Amino acid sequence: MTPEEYGSHGELIARPIPSERFMDASMVESPPGEVAPAREPRIPSPAAAGAAGDGIGPRRLRRGYVPPWRARLPRIAAPTGAMLVMAAAVLTFVDTFMNWVQGSSGWNLIFRPFGTSGTFLFTWWSRGLLFSGFTSLLLVVLVAASAVMLFADRNGGNVVLACGIAGLLLALFDIVMVYANSLYFPAGPGPGLWVFAAVSLATVALGLTVVPAGAFGEAQPD
Repeated sequence: MTPEEYGSHGELIARPIPSERFMDASMVESPPGEVAPAREPRIPSPAAAGAAGDGIGPRRLRRGYVPPWRARLPRIAAPTGAMLVMAAAVLTFVDTFMNWVQGSSGWNLIFRPFGTSGTFLFTWWSRGLLFSGFTSLLLVVLVAASAVMLFADRNGGNVVLACGIAGLLLALFDIVMVYANSLYFPAGPGPGLWVFAAVSLATVALGLTVVPAGAFGEAQPD
């Protein structure tokens, strides 16, 4: 063997042979001349990911998503919270038939406007307008539907919150309009408007605290 050939062979022999611990175990254990199949990535199922906290499982999607900031608030789980929401809807319905202004209820304002002209929704005149009881009845339907959603373990708290804010703004608007037109309404706002505002404020609080029974892990497994 010539020195040139010896140098080339020695150079090949001197190269380090990779250790088995750096090789794939499946390739090491495979018979000679046979290539091991490639490993498929293991993807956890949605149920396992939800149980491990790595994702949102079907149960969480079914129970309804609750924003993280609401987790820091006091909460009332259904069905207790749903019954409270339904009670707020009933009180708002009863309030529609109470005295709102000048002996007229919100129901009467739907059919008998005070101003120079009006519709079933509101009545207006040269210095202002008043919303009728149609608005409170519409909120009754929405709040009652949200209570049914909570009974069915669905998240209806956002609708309850929106209805509470809308009802509070409507009641305060009518109260301010009555005081601003004291010449037309010397008796001031009737008890119905004050009850409407109070129930709407309570509805806002319920919208922030009432959650489905399955939220935050409170539901029992199926």
